[in-house]
Amino acid sequence: MSLVELLEQLRRQHVHLYLDQGKLKYRAPKGALNESLLTSLRQHKEEIRALLSEAVDSPQIERRPQSRYEPFPLTELQHAYWVGEQGVYRQATTPYFYFEYDLPEQPLEYFAAAFEALVRRHDAFRLQVLQDARQRVLPFQGAINADLVDLRDYDHQARQEWLAYPRAIFNACFRPWTAGNLTSLKWGE
Repeated sequence: MSLVELLEQLRRQHVHLYLDQGKLKYRAPKGALNESLLTSLRQHKEEIRALLSEAVDSPQIERRPQSRYEPFPLTELQHAYWVGEQGVYRQATTPYFYFEYDLPEQPLEYFAAAFEALVRRHDAFRLQVLQDARQRVLPFQGAINADLVDLRDYDHQARQEWLAYPRAIFNACFRPWTAGNLTSLKWGE
């Protein structure tokens, strides 16, 4: 059994490996480790110790809730995108995601509440990139605006025209997004 196969099997069996003063130890539910797994553990013992030692020696993330809204550095990839936005190139390279979903009809309030909970919970939805190539998390600003547009009485051409306008504006005039706007379209029967 390869090391990768062994680690995957141990994960599925809920076996937790750790180092205790440099010695490989494990915690496992009763009966999770059969003789075959124990033999494989012995065969890969040094490789596993090296992996765990490397993880222990990795820089640890320090939680600082008091600094939550203070600026911090961009990642290398974010910095590359930031450079592309500085007017160095003829065409803008601003990254963004734009999604449209075709979902079964549900009350808009349910989707808005779920989206609001997501934005409230995950700081990444509220990141702002600053002009000095740093970023900061913005505090949650409150309720999500949710609008319902009923397009059921429009013919196909009128629907496409209605959709083309916000898509074109979004692509041509991209501005930093702030979580807060949802539009729900009633499309068919």
